Amino acid sequence: MHRSKLILFCLCLSWSTQAQSNRYFVFFKDKVGTPFSISDPTQFLSTRSIERRQKQNISIIEEDLPVNPGYVSQVKTTGAKTFFTSRWWNGVLVEGDPATLAIVNALPL
Repeated sequence: MHRSKLILFCLCLSWSTQAQSNRYFVFFKDKVGTPFSISDPTQFLSTRSIERRQKQNISIIEEDLPVNPGYVSQVKTTGAKTFFTSRWWNGVLVEGDPATLAIVNALPL
């Protein structure tokens, strides 16, 4: 009986390590092709944020633009699970196995 529990434990352990997925942050090279524009910040910033920036004389720049949704779409087509994007880091948090990560790394993003 003890031996069968040990074998079952080893099988479960080996299965869980083979099906391992990890999370990675994928950085994009630019924001070219984004449907947003710094000339119309109301598309991606709240009114409060825009007013605060105006009051503090902070310009709206390209880094304030959201992540290019086309890039996120390309990452999703690889089978990677996406969690959130970061406009300031210009990327997306993904989860996937090493094979999926290799496909993501090959994308021209």
